[in-house]
Formats: sequence, C-alpha cells, structure tokens
Amino acid sequence: MLRLRIRAKGVMAKINSSIHPENRIAILFAAIFPIIAVSIGLHLLHNGWAAILLYHAGMLSVMARYGSFRGLRRHAVSGFRVFPCLVMMVFCAFSGVLVYLLWPLIYSSEIPFGSLLSQYGLGPRSRILFILYFSIIHPVIEESYWRGWFSHSETNVAPWLEDISFATFHVFVLVLFIHPIWILVAFAVLVAIANIWRKTDKHFGGLALPLLSHAVADITIVVAGFIAAS
Repeated sequence: MLRLRIRAKGVMAKINSSIHPENRIAILFAAIFPIIAVSIGLHLLHNGWAAILLYHAGMLSVMARYGSFRGLRRHAVSGFRVFPCLVMMVFCAFSGVLVYLLWPLIYSSEIPFGSLLSQYGLGPRSRILFILYFSIIHPVIEESYWRGWFSHSETNVAPWLEDISFATFHVFVLVLFIHPIWILVAFAVLVAIANIWRKTDKHFGGLALPLLSHAVADITIVVAGFIAAS
C-alpha cells in the first residue's frame, strides 16, 4: 500500500507540475466556473447540451493549462480493486432507484418533465445520445477534474472546497425542477459522495473506483429521470 501511495504521489506531481501556491486565484476560478457554465447553458441559452459542453470545455481547458493529461490518464485507470468496486457500484446504483421512487415527491415543475426537457434541447430523439454521453464521457471528465486535477492541486486549498464546489454547481441544475427542500437533501448527498470519492482516490491511489461508481450513479439517475419523462 505504501508503494502504491508513493507511485500515486509521483503521478499526481506530474499532473500538477505547473500549479504553484501563487495560483490560488486560478483554483478559485476553477471552483466557480462550473456554476457560470451551467448558468449560461441552462438559464441563459436554455439548452442542456450547451450547459454540459461548456462545463466540459471549461474543465478540459483548465486541465490543459495547468496540468498533464498524460498523468491524468494513468491516474484514471489506477487503484482498481474488485470487491470495493462492486460495493461502490451497487451503492451508487441506488441513487437512480431512489430518484425513481421519490420522483412524485421531489419534482416541482407544473410542466411535465418530458416537455421541460424538450424546452432545454433534450427532445425524445436526442435523449439516447445524451444518456450515452452523460454516462460515459461525463464521469470521465468530471472525475479527472474534481478528484484528479482539482483534488491534487498544490495550492493548499482546503479539501472541502472541492466537495462544496462539486455539489454547488449541481444546485443550479436541480433548481429547474426539484423542490427546494429536496435540493438541500441533494446538496448534502453530493457533498458526502464527493468526499467519499476523494478519499477513495487517495486511499487506493487512483480514480478507477470513483470513476466507475460515478458512471453507475450517472446512468441510473439519468435513466430514472428519462423514464419519469416518458
């Protein structure tokens, strides 16, 4: 385990080779720009694709400017363990089940969810493509950014900033269709799961477990939502 952690530290040193303590402003920007991207995409352009693509483009730009994609690729496939992976995947799969079961309680809009999705550029024809993109590409970029690049930055930023930032930008999505009290619940859950994924990455020396369990959570949640929309 000690050897694994030493190797992981070496990889992450390469990832953050161009990050220095004086660049804390860049880190703070990196923490809040997801809110900006989601706000522009959803609340200004009213387009779900615009929101997620702006969000991803911003993350990729930050990692390209301040990090090493080679180090991130190695880190993303490190730390795999079969039993912990199965436990985390099953645990995260329940998120979609809970969303489906609680949907009548948590949905707040007077507009049917299917119609609401169509208003934001996610009509029936594009939903399958969105499910695939959101379930495969999205978790890879998010984990590489939040638990990979951001979590290992050399700015001495408090670890909880990553967890809070990760949860906060989701609020700007959920506010469109979730009751306020359930947004608070979702925020608390997102902070907790971000904390678990961050600590899992550090403990096992790689993003394999957070990435796979994140993908399971994403696909079950988005499928549950689209079933509710049908």
